[in-house]
Amino acid sequence: MKRLVLGILIGVVLGFCVGYYINVPIYKISVYFNFTKDLIVTISVAIGAWVAVPGLNTWKKQFAGKEKYNSARNLLKGTYELRSALSYVRSPFMESSEMPEPPEDHHLSGTPDKRYLYGVSKAYETRWEKVIKASTSIDTELLEGEVLFGSDIRGKFENLIKLRQELYYNILLHLELINPDDDTTLTSNEKKTKRKILYGRGNEKDEFFNKIKEAISEIEDVLRPFITKL
Repeated sequence: MKRLVLGILIGVVLGFCVGYYINVPIYKISVYFNFTKDLIVTISVAIGAWVAVPGLNTWKKQFAGKEKYNSARNLLKGTYELRSALSYVRSPFMESSEMPEPPEDHHLSGTPDKRYLYGVSKAYETRWEKVIKASTSIDTELLEGEVLFGSDIRGKFENLIKLRQELYYNILLHLELINPDDDTTLTSNEKKTKRKILYGRGNEKDEFFNKIKEAISEIEDVLRPFITKL
């Protein structure tokens, strides 16, 4: 459609010029030629701008869409990495290779209970590094996400962050309970709650993991449309 309109405009201008020059005396042609040349240049620039503006707007929309796509993809990727990291931390199986012995001069190198505490704490410390890495990736991308999606996007991660903190608290609680020098005690119900959070079951009865999936679903509802649009 734009090509048709452009062709008509050019034809009108050229027709005007040709028809006009037929009736112009030969000695005035050079004067009118310069005027007509300037007119054609002006019209050409105007037509070019008219054609370019919609194209520029389209490019801006495509660029903004690409930026949102990349940010949404990175946030979802970080979210799934955090999910995997939390599942890894919650694995109830802790191999001996994960639990190093304390150095001889370490304050936990005395009794077997203290050496066990050292090994378990080091194992959780190593496991938690994956959580830190995924969380850092999300936090970094959320700065860009707030620019593109608005400040509300950070709120969509609150439930997932709270669950991460809840797991971390229960790890610390577990370490206190196995510390022979600590007198922390729990009721039977508190112990049951701690086990549900600390240890993954790997099935639909895993209440804590179901909460994680629900928190991730809230994030997906906001971000996935920006991936499917592109």
